[in-house]
Amino acid sequence: MAAERYKGRTSVRVLVCDDDPAMLSLMVRRLEKLGLTIDKASGGAEASTRIAEHSYDLLVTDIYMPEVTGLELLKQFKAKDPRGQVVVATASASLESAVEALNHGAFAYLNKPFDHVSVFDNVVSRAIDFWHLLLDNQRMAEAQRRRGDLLEEEVASRIRKLKGHQQYLGALVASLPVGIVVFDGKARVLMANPTAERLLGTELADAGSLLDRLGRDMAAQDGVLRGDMELSGGPARLWLVDLKLEEDKSQRVLVLVDGDQATAPGTLLAKSMGQLRSGLAWLIRQPLSGETGKMVRGLFGELREVERLLGVSPVDREPTFGTGPLRMDGAASPARRLLDRGRALMGRHAPAPIANNDSDSTRTELERSVRRWAGDAEHPNGGEGAKEAASATEEPDTRPVWPPPLPTQAER
Repeated sequence: MAAERYKGRTSVRVLVCDDDPAMLSLMVRRLEKLGLTIDKASGGAEASTRIAEHSYDLLVTDIYMPEVTGLELLKQFKAKDPRGQVVVATASASLESAVEALNHGAFAYLNKPFDHVSVFDNVVSRAIDFWHLLLDNQRMAEAQRRRGDLLEEEVASRIRKLKGHQQYLGALVASLPVGIVVFDGKARVLMANPTAERLLGTELADAGSLLDRLGRDMAAQDGVLRGDMELSGGPARLWLVDLKLEEDKSQRVLVLVDGDQATAPGTLLAKSMGQLRSGLAWLIRQPLSGETGKMVRGLFGELREVERLLGVSPVDREPTFGTGPLRMDGAASPARRLLDRGRALMGRHAPAPIANNDSDSTRTELERSVRRWAGDAEHPNGGEGAKEAASATEEPDTRPVWPPPLPTQAER
């Protein structure tokens, strides 16, 4: 069975040493039947030379030999390759020699002559099995070590990348012109960029009180607390958002915008007022007279009052009437834009286009258009006639309030 098991395994090299030629020949024949590659030595000196010159996987040796003993060969063999196995066989067995051989790494200790050759075969087979196990374990340990080195290198590389990514995110958040503060579920500050530290100042040290104040003073809109607040670093606009994480954990993110950088309300309306003022200023400089001139001047005054309420710097003085001709032929002229805006506000049909003829007819058509915009086209005498007509017909007064309302977002 052992012979079939190791037949053909010529890669296992064995050195057999014994000063008894008959015993040496017997052991060589048994090892050859096991399919092993055999070298033999008839004495300890010859075996010592072979061990020094060649590498062997198994040594089978007698103990008591002239010149070099089996125990000396055992020590030399183990010193060269600790994985190699040694089987000691002697006809003069003693407890002391057996203990010494086993202490120096011998795999087995046999008495000669053998009770049966199968005893020798089995001991050699187990020694080779043990040698193979040592090699397999060494290969596995080496593979594990290489995998461990690769894993360690990969983990270190990922840690470096993660650290670099975190540093990049930290630098990015720190460079933002808005403040960012992240609180954990226990109202502790996890992160705050320089802008947030500047705006919050000492309030950031007591995160619990800060969150309580935010929850008390800010209104909830679409699940987000937002509002304007006076902080240690000045006025700011704030948003407090709840951030849901995995495993039922949560964080709160506070976003702060410096009050000086926040967009002032009414900016778009102020811009519209500026455009309307430019048109009215141009219109006032035209040769208008009578009710039309008064109406345009009154409209300009109302516009200045609206600009004052919006905090927009009005013109220093009201423009004076000019003497230049009033031209309405340009599709993008200020007067044309003014009349178009009036018609859009009043919801009226556009008046007939003004022909590019003499200045008297142009002024007449302009007066009629402005009066129609103001709701007085049917009553040349102005508002009093309109009121009398409304009361006489007992119909509700559908005329708009003068001055007309400011444009809505949809109209802009």
